[in-house]
Amino acid sequence: MNDVLFGNNNNYVIKKLAKADLNAHKLKTFLSGTIILIATCLMAVVFMVLINDAFSLANETPYHAMYRAVPPELKETLLNDSDFEAVGIYKNIGSTVDTNGVTTLAYMDPVSMDLLGFELLNGNAPVKPEEAAISSACVAQYGLSIGDPFTFSYTNALTNQQEQRQFTICGITQNKKQEEANQFYVLVSNEFRMAFARQTSGTAISSFSTQTPASVDVLLKLNARKAGMGADAQKEYLKDKGISLGIKNYDILLNERYIEGFFIDPTMLAGILLFALFLMFASSFVIYSIFYISVINSIQMYAQMMSLGTTEKQLYSFLKRQGNILSLYFIPPGMVISLAIALLISGTEWIIYDIPITLLSGLLIFIVIKIALRKPAEILASVSPVEAMKHTDTGTGERHKPLKIITPGTLAQNNLYVNRKKNRMAVISLSISGTLMIAFTILITSFNLEAVLLEDYPVGEEFQIGVQLDNFYERFPQIIQNNPLSDELVNEILSIAGVEKIIKDEAVIGRLLEPKVTADPENVTELIESLSPELLANVSKTVSGSIDYNDIGTDGIIINKFRVDRSTLAYDKIQTGDTIRFQFDVNGEISEKVFRVIGIAYFPSTGLFYSSPEVINTISPFNNTSHLSVLCDGNSTEEIKVQLQSLIRRNPSLTLHIYSDEYGIIKDFIGVAMNSLNGISAFVIVFGLLNMINMLINSALIRRREFALLQAVGMTNGQLRKMLYREGASISVKAVIIATVMGIICGRLFCYLANEVMAFKFIIFRVSILPILIFAVLLIGLQMFVTFCICKSIERDTLTDRLRTE
Repeated sequence: MNDVLFGNNNNYVIKKLAKADLNAHKLKTFLSGTIILIATCLMAVVFMVLINDAFSLANETPYHAMYRAVPPELKETLLNDSDFEAVGIYKNIGSTVDTNGVTTLAYMDPVSMDLLGFELLNGNAPVKPEEAAISSACVAQYGLSIGDPFTFSYTNALTNQQEQRQFTICGITQNKKQEEANQFYVLVSNEFRMAFARQTSGTAISSFSTQTPASVDVLLKLNARKAGMGADAQKEYLKDKGISLGIKNYDILLNERYIEGFFIDPTMLAGILLFALFLMFASSFVIYSIFYISVINSIQMYAQMMSLGTTEKQLYSFLKRQGNILSLYFIPPGMVISLAIALLISGTEWIIYDIPITLLSGLLIFIVIKIALRKPAEILASVSPVEAMKHTDTGTGERHKPLKIITPGTLAQNNLYVNRKKNRMAVISLSISGTLMIAFTILITSFNLEAVLLEDYPVGEEFQIGVQLDNFYERFPQIIQNNPLSDELVNEILSIAGVEKIIKDEAVIGRLLEPKVTADPENVTELIESLSPELLANVSKTVSGSIDYNDIGTDGIIINKFRVDRSTLAYDKIQTGDTIRFQFDVNGEISEKVFRVIGIAYFPSTGLFYSSPEVINTISPFNNTSHLSVLCDGNSTEEIKVQLQSLIRRNPSLTLHIYSDEYGIIKDFIGVAMNSLNGISAFVIVFGLLNMINMLINSALIRRREFALLQAVGMTNGQLRKMLYREGASISVKAVIIATVMGIICGRLFCYLANEVMAFKFIIFRVSILPILIFAVLLIGLQMFVTFCICKSIERDTLTDRLRTE
C-alpha cells in the first residue's frame, strides 16, 4: 500500500495532497496568498516608481543646453545650424508668486514646448497677441475653459513693474512635473513677444543682466552625430560653440541631467536597497510565522500521514510544493497589479524597464518564500509520528501545572503559556509591521518645514530684498560699486510702520589659495559672508571650536558644515585651528589675507565661509551688501508687503522675496512627497493586519473541537468569547508595546541618519503619538472584531457537529 501511495509515483501524490490541503483551508490559503501578493506589489511598485522617476528626470527636458539672452540676429544663426537637431525659442515676460505657487507669463515656440516637457492638451497654441494657453492646473483651480477671458497680473521680468493683461484662453497645456512643484505657465504668442519687445525698448531695466527686450533664450538639442560624443565632449563643444558666438560663459546653461543620462543619487540607491532588504525580511518572517503556526496546529495531521508511510523527504517536499503553488497563484497577480499601479503613476513611457523590474521583484519574493518555508519544513521532517501526535509548542509530552481555579482568564493564560512559541512568532511578526509604520510616520512628522526655509531665510526674516542679476560671481564686483541696496533704501524701509529691523548680508568674493581642496585650485572661487547675532542664533550644532562673535577678531572665519557635507571638494580636511589663505580682486586691486578657522558649525543657510562685517569691509571698501533681510511685526506683514513691492518697482535692479508665499509653495510640494511615504506605511499596516486575521482564523479553525469540549463541560458562549478576547488581546497588546518601543527607536535612527549622516538638518526627531494610537486601535480593534465574528461562526454550528470535527 505504501509503495502505491508514496513509492514510485510520490511526486504526483505529494502534489495532489499539497493542493488538497490548500483547498481544504481556503481562508488560510487566501490570506497567505494575499500577503505574498501585497509583498510582490509593494516591492515592484517602489522599485518601478523610483527607477521611472530617475528616467523621467533625465529625459523630461530633452535638450543639451540653453543659451540665455541671445540677440535676434544670433537666434537666426542657431536656428540654421546643422549641428543641432532641434532649436527652441523661449522668452520670460514676467511672473507672479502667491501661496498657490509661481505662475510665469512666457513665450514658447512648439519646439521649446516639446523640449521643456509641455503638452498641448486641448485647443490651439496662441497666435494672436490677445490669445494665451494656460496650465491645466490653473483651468481646474479657477474653473476656466477654452474661449473664456482671463485677466493676469504679473511683475515684468525686465522693468520690475506690476502689469495686467487680459487674454482669451485658446489652449490648455500640461507639464505634470512643473505643476506638482506648483509652477504654472501662461503661454503667449510670438506676436505678443514682439510687441513686448517694442513696448519695453527704451525703458529702464536691470543693470546687472544681459537680458534685453529683444533677446530670447535658445534651447539646443544636438544632432545624432554630436549627441554620440561622450558627456565631457558634448559639454566642451556646447561651451566653445556659445563663446565663439559671443555668448557670455555664465549665459551658457548646460542640461547636465540630460547629457549625463540615467542617474540615481547614491543616497536614494542606498535607501532603495535598505527598503528592499527590510521588505524581504518582513515578508519572509510573516510568511514563516504563518506556515510555522499552520504546521504546529496541523502537526497531528502530518503524523497521520507519516503513519501511512510518508517519508521525511516527502513531508519536506509537501511544504515546498505548497510554497510553489502559492507563488504560482499569487506572485503573477501581484506583478500584474504592480504594473497597473506603475502605469497609472508613471505612464507607459518606461514600460520596457518596468517589465524586467517586475519580474525581478517576483523572483525576489519567490526566493523569500523558499527561505521562509525552510524552517517549518525542517520541523516536519524532524518529528516522528509518535512525537507528532503528542506535540505541543512547549515540547512533546510536557506536563502542565493543573489549574486550581478554572475561569476564562486562567484558561486564556494557560493557552498562551502552552502555545508560547507560536504566540511569540505571532507577536514578532505583527510588531514588524507596526515598527515600520511608526518609524516611517515619525520620519514624516519630523520634517520641519520652517527649518527647510531657513536655508533661504536664515535669520527668520519675513522679506528679502536682493539684486536682480544673471550671475552672482560675475556681477557682484560691479554691483558693489553702484549698489542699489543703499543706505537710503534701508532708511526708507525702516520708515515703514511695522518694520522692526534690517540685517545687511555682506559678502566678498575670493579665490581659495590654501589649502588645496581640488586638483584645479585656480577655479576655486568662494564667497565669504557676514555673520549676525540672528544668524548665529539659528546654528543647529557646533561641531568644533567657537562660534562666538567676539572670537572672530580681525582674521577669524567659521565654516558651515552643512555646505561641507554637500560639497564634492575636500573642504572636510579643514579643521578648527587651521589657516586659510584667500586672494581678492576688488576693483582691479589684488590682495591676500590669511584667516584662522575658529569654529565649524551647522548653519541653516547655504554659505560656506562666514566672518564679521568688519573683516569684510577691511577687504573691500565698497558697499558689500548682497541682500537685505527685513524683520517685521507679524501683525503688519500684508501692509509691509504692499509697501515693499511699491518700493522696489522704482528700481528694475531690485527683487523681492516673500517668506509667506514660498512657505505655502514648499508646504504643498512637501505634502505631495510625504503622501508617498504615507502610502508605503498604509501598505505595511495592511500587511500586518492580514497577518493578524490569518493567525486568529487559522487558530480558531484548528481549535474548534477544543472549544466544543470546553462547552460540553459547561463553558458558555460568553465565557468562550471572553477567553478568546483575552488570548488575542495579550498578543495584540504585546505587539503594540514592542512596535511602539522599536518604532520610536527605528524612527530615531532614521532621523539620526538623515540629520547627521546625510546632513538634512531640517529632519528634527519628534515623537508622534498619532501613529501609535492608529496602530493600537487598528490591531486591537481588528483582533476583537475578528474574534467576535469567529465566535458567532462557531455558535452557528451545534455542539455535536463541533465535537465530531477532526
